[in-house]
Amino acid sequence: MKKSFSEILAYYEDFKSFNGCFKEGTVLTDYVAPSSLHSDITSFAYGKVKGAKCVDISKGNALEVLYTLKKEDIEERHFYIKLTACLFDWTAYINDLSIAINGKEVYENKREFFENVNLGWPTLYIPVSADELKVGENKVCISTKNTSGGGLMVERADLVSLPVPKEGAQLSLRRSARAGEVYTIAFLSRQDSAEVVDCINCRVVDVIKPKGFEEQLLIQLVSDEVCEASCKVVFADGTETEAALPKIVEASKDICYVGTDSDDHRHDDTDETNRIINIFAMEAMGSYFQIRPQYQRNYFDLSCKDKWKERVDYLRAFGTKFSISDGSHVMDWLPELAQEDYIGSHVHEPYLYFYTDIQDFDPDFAKQMLIDKEALLSSESFGQSRKMFEEVLRKTNSMNSARVGLASVGSPSMLCVYEAAAGFDRVTMEPVSNLNILLGAVRGTAPKMWGSHVPVDWYFGTPNDLIKARKFMVAMQLLYINGADYIYTENAIFKTNAFSREDWDDEFCTKNREYLRDFYDYTINNPREGELVVDQAVVYGNNEYFMWQYDDRMGELGENHDWDIKIWGKWENNEYQKCWRGIDAWLPRAENQNTFEDAVNKYLFSGTPYGATDIIPYESDYKKYRSLAFLGWNTWEDSLADKLMEYVDGGGHLFIGLCHFNKTDRCDMPMEFADKALIKAVTGVEITDEEVIPTGMVTFNDGQTIEITSPLKIRKCAETDAEIIARDDKGNGIVYKKQTEKGAVYFGAFGEYFAKEWGIAVVQKVLKMMGEENARAVCDNPNIAFTVRNQEDGSSIVDIVNVNSADDEKVAQKYNITLNKNGEEKKINGEVYLCSVERVRI
Repeated sequence: MKKSFSEILAYYEDFKSFNGCFKEGTVLTDYVAPSSLHSDITSFAYGKVKGAKCVDISKGNALEVLYTLKKEDIEERHFYIKLTACLFDWTAYINDLSIAINGKEVYENKREFFENVNLGWPTLYIPVSADELKVGENKVCISTKNTSGGGLMVERADLVSLPVPKEGAQLSLRRSARAGEVYTIAFLSRQDSAEVVDCINCRVVDVIKPKGFEEQLLIQLVSDEVCEASCKVVFADGTETEAALPKIVEASKDICYVGTDSDDHRHDDTDETNRIINIFAMEAMGSYFQIRPQYQRNYFDLSCKDKWKERVDYLRAFGTKFSISDGSHVMDWLPELAQEDYIGSHVHEPYLYFYTDIQDFDPDFAKQMLIDKEALLSSESFGQSRKMFEEVLRKTNSMNSARVGLASVGSPSMLCVYEAAAGFDRVTMEPVSNLNILLGAVRGTAPKMWGSHVPVDWYFGTPNDLIKARKFMVAMQLLYINGADYIYTENAIFKTNAFSREDWDDEFCTKNREYLRDFYDYTINNPREGELVVDQAVVYGNNEYFMWQYDDRMGELGENHDWDIKIWGKWENNEYQKCWRGIDAWLPRAENQNTFEDAVNKYLFSGTPYGATDIIPYESDYKKYRSLAFLGWNTWEDSLADKLMEYVDGGGHLFIGLCHFNKTDRCDMPMEFADKALIKAVTGVEITDEEVIPTGMVTFNDGQTIEITSPLKIRKCAETDAEIIARDDKGNGIVYKKQTEKGAVYFGAFGEYFAKEWGIAVVQKVLKMMGEENARAVCDNPNIAFTVRNQEDGSSIVDIVNVNSADDEKVAQKYNITLNKNGEEKKINGEVYLCSVERVRI
């Protein structure tokens, strides 16, 4: 009988849990691991190290754990002992472990690996047969001979069970597949082959008995057109099963690889490694698997090449593509195993080149990151620091690029702007704050491929609750509609290490798996076709060093840990970075994102009232954008003048401040501005040498006022070819507009960076004016992010996402979007709930 998809899913998600009770009289002790792999940053960024009452079994005393089970608890179920334990000396990493059930030894491992990434209490899932359990009381004994000397402290030992599939049962689910695409279904069968009969709208490609997963039989099929396909499978013993096949949808050239990174997934011979790979394939969670071996973090004894070949071959049978992040080069043979399914290598977080403290506690890692502390600190300008970083990126690329595949680099940082220029074919972003800024920066670099590493566990705030899980879904949706070529999660679908520990059967991880399955299926059914409309861009200025929002930085820095602004921007006059808050006009923060306000709860999401926005390198071609803004640092070079004038003459609208004409290449010395005639040629404004400090209110020509609350220097201007559109109470011009035949220049007369609250508000007002005038799509709700794609037939597809991730799921965000199509206004309105994408064709 054909199984439904929900029945198949139950094999992996229908958990039953049984809490273990320690034998009466068991002595408990309080224990807190004194340190961890992340002990230098754990308390602020990832939560406090966990203390627990536990049992010390280091001296040979077995721990007895009791369970009472009913007949229905055992029938047609298979079990895992869910063991939460740690080593007294975690730096030993391994110890021997033995488990007996009702007097019979069922498990022994002489080299059991216990990681201690952050919180000190890892969880192991140890498979046991239901045959070893009985109705009534069961006694489990956990013991160690302490052969490594690491000790063993046990906090919990519970039982977790799942349904047992019967011989011939279908094990895999996939709801959708594209016409012409090979799709794979798996059955529990210890037989070597099967016959596929009664095929309707499908044909057999191959029947595979996967090595390493011998209890399964894989059948590969293809359907050539949109249809409802069906077939039956007849096994060698004569049993017959009607297969549950995916819905076949339209073929598309648009591909987005979806999947997971294996940062914290085991890479050894324990049950976990194959279990996670198996569930990933069976639940159809994606088509991308990044392997990331890390000694003492996800393995102590790495599985051999032959074992990995079995795993790679198994995933390849399901159409999976592979990448690897392997700074230690312990798996350089992966491209050979993955063959044409190998996408390439990935270098993780090269921005750590500026984290010179690494030299003090991890010299090997510092060497791997090419850190040269003396050179960094001796730099005499922003330009010198930039050149050093670009050289490091080029060397990193050379060290890590393989002969096959596309090399990738990735950071939770705006420094991705420099990464594609260093020769990397792929650029991978890691959202920390304002995801739309970072994806705009990666997209603006225009590499061959770009995608995102989604750090749900680490950077999506606290606590690990369903709101945080929704952030995961919203992040994937935003990345997808904005054009990412690949999207993968870092952890959080099987375990977490930050803030609190969740594991395979816990609600948080369970929900994240559901979201990943649903999202992958969404990408198959909703290809991105047509030209993405991006009307506005912010220029990442010449020699800029801006890693993330000045007042919304990543948690790892702690409260007083400012290496991010004291290495490149070491002259400690970094207020100019606050000017990037001007971008909030084009990418305003969503109103409701966190369970509660906390220093590590980042403002991850922003609306897009004027559609998608790019962050582009200084050297880029500006012509494709209708509106262009300079916000943060820019070291002026006279060659830029002709480029800007050509942009405006071609119909572009530009915002630039006097501060961006500064030639001094560091922020602690007096500004030296470009020639006055050149500034006038660009802006239409003739500046004088007179500095004034505006007072009172800034009043725009439309009547809007902004209070001047702190001193900020501007330059007075003489006769101009531009009109004043904003002035203070004394008539001093603050913002000027030069209108050309096709374009316009908005000029801020800021004699220093506009890093005061009122200065930022003035620039935001100007950017809003530019957005309203020039964007081809405008939305009235800052809690909505949307993209527009123009189609060949003249229509447009608008994808709309609710980015208020902490909203009540029963409350939708309403929107009104106005599209300007060839001079004609068209309006769409509606509402969109969390974790869904509203798609409208107009």
